[in-house]
Amino acid sequence: MNVIEGILSSIKDLSKRVGRLEVQEHKHSLLNLGTPTTLTMTAGGVITRTRSNHEVDTFGGAASQDLVTINGGAEGDILLLRAANDARTVVVKDGTGNILMPADMTLDNDEDIELLYYDGTNWLEITGSSNV
Repeated sequence: MNVIEGILSSIKDLSKRVGRLEVQEHKHSLLNLGTPTTLTMTAGGVITRTRSNHEVDTFGGAASQDLVTINGGAEGDILLLRAANDARTVVVKDGTGNILMPADMTLDNDEDIELLYYDGTNWLEITGSSNV
């Protein structure tokens, strides 16, 4: 299976899961990712997610750093990432570790977001928004 087929398969799976949420709407009237916590990358550009909503900061307060790997997660998880600090840039890298996206995403202000879906192996981009 090539990357495109994998992404399409993941999107179909996500659509099924959303459909199940809609069926159970009376039980779950809102999708709430909770209050974000801040994760600081390791020197190697790794974070370990502990919830569905995180602000990401650079190692040692570096001006810019690449995020290459996200540890943690179960198949079907959704993850929202934001820059933790307007003065530092987090570059979510495509294809370097376990993150697959159409292109790198630069989070250089706290209004930029990246939304990802975990397929059990890789974090796949759902969407990103650069709010300059």
